[in-house]
Amino acid sequence: MSHRRGSRARLSISWRGYQALCEANRSAYVQYVEQRITDWAEARRCVDAVLEALDHRWTVVLSSQCPAARIWTDLRAEAARRTPRTCSRAVRLHAILSPAQADIVILHHDLGLSVERAAHLMGMTEPIAHALLRGAERELGTSFDG
Repeated sequence: MSHRRGSRARLSISWRGYQALCEANRSAYVQYVEQRITDWAEARRCVDAVLEALDHRWTVVLSSQCPAARIWTDLRAEAARRTPRTCSRAVRLHAILSPAQADIVILHHDLGLSVERAAHLMGMTEPIAHALLRGAERELGTSFDG
């Protein structure tokens, strides 16, 4: 009986973690996807679809090496699937740079998130995010400082 109570308590904590993640990151996720899709309503639907799918496999995602990176990979893939064939800046960045470089440029430069916050959303360390930005600067021949 106490085993059942312990399992329920772990599930409750896990569920609260899922809800906290959604609350903390939903806005940034929608802003990122909107840069790619250029339609706010469709961006919200995209994020909702990713988070709903995540809801059904949250415990599996939590047991992965880096849950934030797993979520970001799913979000990037769904956004790419829904991205229209337009010439938005995000589409151009994804055509030129690696997916991670394009994403860090969008989050940090275009959306104005700190490198630390962008790295957290993408499930990577801050030094890796800085390295991706420097690589993007070299590829694009521009600086993203200031």
